[in-house]
Order: sequence, then structure tokens, then C-alpha cells
Amino acid sequence: MSAPSDTPLIARHDGVGLFSAAETILKGLVESEAEVDLLSGARWGVFGRVFDLLADETVAEVCRLHGLRVVATPDERRSLMLAAQAAQAGRSAIALVPNARLGQTSALLERLLARPRPGSLAILFEDAPGDVPTMCPRHVSRALDLPTLEAGDLAELRSAVGLLPRLTRASGRPVALIVHRSILHQHDTMEVVPNRVLRPLEAVLVGRRRRPRRVSVETGNTLRLVRRLELNTIRCLPSPGERVPVGFVVVGAAAPAMRHLTTVLQLTERVPIVRLTVVNPIDDAIVERLLARCVNVIVLEARPGVVEADILEIAEAMRRGDHRPAAIWGRQLPPTTPDGVPGRLRPDDAVHPSILARRIVHLLHLIRPTMQIASRLVPERRSDEVDVAERRDDFGAAAARQVVRAIVDETDVWLRERAPFAELDVAPTALALDGVAAPGAPARIVNTEIWDRAEFLDGGLSALRQVARSDQPWLIIVCDVSSDDDREDLERLMRGAVPGERADRVRIEVVDLTDRATVRQTIRDIVVRDGSTMLIVRDGEPPRYDTVAVARAAAETDRLGYDPIQRLIRRTDAVCELEAPPLPNLGAARPESELRSGFRADAMRSGRRRQVQIRVRPLYEQIEVVRTKAPASGDAVGVGLPVPRPIASQQTHWRAHLAGYRGDAPGFVASILADAGGTMGYHVRVTFDARPIGHGRRAWAQVTFSRPVSGPGEVRLTGRVPYGEADLLLGVDPAEAMRAVGPDRQLRVASADHTACVINTGLHGDEMDLGVVAPSAEAIETAFATVSREALGLAVDVAAACRA
Repeated sequence: MSAPSDTPLIARHDGVGLFSAAETILKGLVESEAEVDLLSGARWGVFGRVFDLLADETVAEVCRLHGLRVVATPDERRSLMLAAQAAQAGRSAIALVPNARLGQTSALLERLLARPRPGSLAILFEDAPGDVPTMCPRHVSRALDLPTLEAGDLAELRSAVGLLPRLTRASGRPVALIVHRSILHQHDTMEVVPNRVLRPLEAVLVGRRRRPRRVSVETGNTLRLVRRLELNTIRCLPSPGERVPVGFVVVGAAAPAMRHLTTVLQLTERVPIVRLTVVNPIDDAIVERLLARCVNVIVLEARPGVVEADILEIAEAMRRGDHRPAAIWGRQLPPTTPDGVPGRLRPDDAVHPSILARRIVHLLHLIRPTMQIASRLVPERRSDEVDVAERRDDFGAAAARQVVRAIVDETDVWLRERAPFAELDVAPTALALDGVAAPGAPARIVNTEIWDRAEFLDGGLSALRQVARSDQPWLIIVCDVSSDDDREDLERLMRGAVPGERADRVRIEVVDLTDRATVRQTIRDIVVRDGSTMLIVRDGEPPRYDTVAVARAAAETDRLGYDPIQRLIRRTDAVCELEAPPLPNLGAARPESELRSGFRADAMRSGRRRQVQIRVRPLYEQIEVVRTKAPASGDAVGVGLPVPRPIASQQTHWRAHLAGYRGDAPGFVASILADAGGTMGYHVRVTFDARPIGHGRRAWAQVTFSRPVSGPGEVRLTGRVPYGEADLLLGVDPAEAMRAVGPDRQLRVASADHTACVINTGLHGDEMDLGVVAPSAEAIETAFATVSREALGLAVDVAAACRA
């Protein structure tokens, strides 16, 4: 057992450590004998943590000593441009491209590849099939004829980034490395090895402890290098002439899931599996050997059908050569019965071991019929057994856009039903949102568009120039709710883009979205006047839509241990001390007619029509309570926690699912558990989903403890919690905890045999302000009644206790 070291993993030379994906990338680059001069990418997004590590002076110094320059750019196109320039200058460079920005960068990448490159260029692509189903990085790399690797876990990612310059020299072309998003959202325990030796003295000091490396110059043939390094592997291949019922080709993140299944079901030495690390070009020889010795071959990948198409081409070539290849399956799976309907493999199904097991259980049964594999699976819970609301989306740019859309719809109704056009001396007007006007619209139409910041930076300036030259009135609203330090000032960009001769036709205004009444009135004023307007909508104080500012505020609260400012917003007449006292009962006679309330509208003379405007709106007051000291603890002095009773000491694995977390991924609680497990000598793995579910809170994290890995050949299970195998479910967010046991098929982590559930039933502060309805006690009890160990369950309003 050893306590975690304060030295960053990138600067360490021995021992073991819990590596994040960002640390894995940097460590792989400074370990590699093939030097990389530049690593570039956008600061924000899935690769942002790479640049955050450079804030540590030790990490920055290690990168500088190893000649690695890490550059954060405003966007991915600029990072590709810098990497291409470095390659043109004879240096080695790697660019980071998230899946969401693949469409915007593919055309630029094609142009850059046409330039001569004395150096080496590599692109690390994120693959997120669930969120970006239409843009596949494998399709892009194949269309550009890039040699392509696909990592299956963090250990493979670490090795792959060091191989990129060697593959570039061997192929004479830029190289792509594809990494599934789930891998970028993992932490894993790995051995720490020395970095690249810089000086002869260091070679003497660490030479005996270094793992052997051999550097050679590979040119001319990519597959020759791939075969020499054994990047593609095959195991359990049947003997020549023998044909087994089923074999598998696994790619990328599907490899750990398949390895998990064969280990748990004791099929490790029975299932023929080809592991493809290099997916372009595909090694035909190793694939043909599998196809010739199996009846059916299933291609498992995160995006079903992509690599399957290449395997089909190999099978067709074998068939033309008078061979009998196996039937190829991937997007479709063989039916459970000969006359049944083929099953389907959806995106990311092959990444989760429990989902994959249920898709291919009938195929595994063909390999070992006596094992009754289906009986060993945890019964699958239906999605409709747990009634839980969808994840909130009332924050971020999408939420700001929804609010603006609602205000624009209100304005359109006001124009059609209540707008005083005669008093305003304006022709009847209607809005055409995104080019669509309501039936029967008047002649005067205000074309209205709503953009977010990213969209406007891509194509908004050209739209602004078109609007400036148009004689029709336009309203373009840009939701600029990001406080990123590197982002451009949209107002200055807009003023610079307006043609000088049309500057009087375009107005640029800025409003605060937290003051919705002002936003509503500003839009009404805009649509009834001539000309066009660019309206920039920004977040205010306290931040509600700017996820970066919200995270900073939450981090400050976590640092202090309490919320320094509490805000209350109430109607003024409810808090004002000068309310009129109720009239005393003076015994007046009862009127003949009943009292009633009402209003009367009197038309004014036309001459006074434009001199009076009356607006009635409720008056609110915001009260701020500033706390300067931490609240007093309610714990009794001298009373400690009871000595815990070990209940999982005989298990080979211990798994925890944390529903909702605070802080930087994977959250404070998961980090504490991971540090504790590392101190106790366990092999620790962490995986998380960082999508926001509230102010400063993210979806979930999972922590797994297992026995230490003794060598590189030992089989390991995946870090994902299989169905029903969580030992602890800690529900900080009640809705997220309910989602973990039923509706989300990527989770379903609890079962009555394994799981102790501790659930917070109360709402957080931001949810109370927004009027979110908490799950009822009956709903929580129903959700966890059949998936929680009876003696180890607790449901209590922890949020209320923390506010007390």
C-alpha cells in the first residue's frame, strides 16, 4: 500500500498511477522514442483537459524539455492548420479533432493533405456514435486514404500515440487515430515507465529500469510495419479444415467488452476472435484466415456497418477465388431461430458488455451449448418500470435558444392579436421564423432567425452581410452565453462585417437574458421599426445558461464548503413593510348589488394617440444574503463514526455507481474513492458521463476496484458496471439515481443480490428556484424496491439537511 504521489504522472518514472485520457496522451508522447514537436487542439470540448494539465508548472517543464509544444487554438480548423504547417516545416505534429467538429474540418483537411509534407502529420479523432450519428471519422479517414488506428482502451491509446510518427514514415502519408468517447471518459491504473531519455546521464540512471525500445526507419509499406509490430491479433483460430459455428472481428472499444464477456462466461479459449487495431488498410491475410474457418463471422464495432463493409469486400474477393468464406454479420445479427427475424446491433451496443451479451447470447450458446449462458444473465428490467423525467436541458446554449424561441413566439402572437399598429403608425406586421410565416400573414414580414454562438462563427457573418444589403426588415438573434476567455467578441465582429455604405440599415443591440421582460420588450420594439437588427443575447448574474461560469461558481462553493451568496426573488408587495393595513369593519350597510372587479377601455382622440403609453407589470425584489463564515456543524463533539464492518472483503471486484457528481470529472466523491483504492493497492478504473444535469452537476461516475494486474498478458474486465453488479449506488441526484436502475439501457446497474442504495430524495437549490418537481416518495420506493439489498438501503432528504 502506498499513498498517492504529488508528482504529476507525466513527470514520474516508476510505480503505478491512475491515468486520465489527457494524461495518457501526454505521457505517451513524452515516452515515445519518435519525438513529436507539436500537439494542437481547441481548448474547449472533449480534449480540453489536455491543455488544463499545462497549468501545472512541472507538466509544462516536462513537455518543454522533451520538445513538445502544446498549443490551444480557438477552433479545430486553426489547430489543423498549425499542425499542417509544422509538418511542412519538417517537424512532427498531432491535431485533436472532436467528432462534433468533423464536418467543419474535413474539407480543410482534404486541402491540407494536398500540400507536400517533409515532416509527419497525425490526427486524433474522437468517435461519438450516440451524439454524432451522421459524421463517422472512419469514413473520413478512408475517403482521404489515411492509415488509421483505433484504440480500445487507455493502454492502447498510450501506445498508439507513440506509434503515429512511425506509421507516418512507413506510409508516407498522414495517419489517423480514432478514440471512442467512452475511452476519453475513463481513468485507468497503469504502470508508470520512464520518459524518453534526453541526456547521457539520464540514460545511465534509468537504463536498467527502462523497458526495451528499438527505433528503426520504416518506409514504403504500412502493412509490413503493422505485421511486424503485431498490431492486429488473432486468437483461438480453429485448425485448418475445421469450421466452427461463429467467430468475431472486434474493433476499437468493442474489444474490452468482448474480452469481458469471454472471461466471465469462461469462453476465453473457445471463441475465435480477430482484433483489428489498424482499420485502414485492413490486413486481408489475417481476416481471410478467420473467414475460411468459421460459418458465421460477426463484426463488432461502435458504429455497426463501417468496418463490416470492408470485411464483406474481403469475403467477396475470396468467393471470386473459389473459396467458401463465412457469412458476414454486423449491423444485422443471425436470428435466434432458423426462421426468425435477424437481430440488429445499434450504435454503441457493442461497447457495453451487458448489452452485447444479450445481443449475441444465442451465438455464444452455439460454442458451448451445455453452459446455459442465458440463465447466467441478470434479468433485464423494462424501461417503463421506472417513471422518471427526461434529463433537464434548461442550461447551456440550447436552453438559452429555447427561451429566446419562446419569447419570439410570444411576440408573434402579440403582433397578430394585440399589437397597436395604428398608434405606432406601422403597417400590420408578422414574423417569419426561419423563413416560415403563419397562414394569412400581412404584407410586412420581419424575417427572424435564432443562432447560437458556434453557428454564427461558422456562417453568421455572411448572413449579416446579406441582411445588410437587403431592403426587407430582418431580426437575427445570437445566443452568446459563453464566457470562454479565448472567444471572439461578437459585437465587434458584427460591426466590422457590416458594409460601410449600409451601416445605417443595421443596428446591433445587446440584452441580458436573465431579464426576460426587457428582452421581450426589446424584440417588440425591434419588429415595429424599419431596418434590420442584430440582437446579441447574453447571460447575466447569477449565471444560468453559461455552463463555464456556472461551473466556476459551483467550484467556489465547493472550495468554501458553503454558498457565499444566497438570492431570493419575491414580489415586492409580498415583502414590503409599507403594505396598506386592512380596513376595519365599520358596520357599513351592505350595498344593494354585489361588489365586482372589472376594467373599462376608453378610446382616446387621435391627436393624443402617441403621447401616452401605459405598461403594467409586477414588481419584483431580489434579496441577497452574503455569508462570510461556514455554518456551524451539527455533529456532537467527541462522537466519531462507528467502525465499519467489511461486507465485500471476499469479492474479486467492488463497483460503485455515483448518480450525479460535482467538480471536475470524475467528481469529488469518485476521486476520493479512487485515491483510497489506489492507496490500498487495488487496480482502480473510473468511467463517467460528463453531460450536465444541473448547475455544477454532471450525470454519473463509476468506480471499480479489482485485484492488481500482475502482467500485460493478464485478462482484465471492463471498467463499466455490468447490469445489476454495482455494490453501491450513491444517488446524489434522485432523478439520475432512478435513471440508473431502469430507463437508461447503458446503466441498469442495481440488483437485489448486490446493490446497497443510498438515495437523496430532495431537490438541489437551482432545482427549487426553477420549480422542478422532485420524484415522489412512492416513485422512489417503487424504483428501488426490487433492486436494493433490504438491509443496506437508505432514502433520505440529504439536500434539505445540507441547507439547514
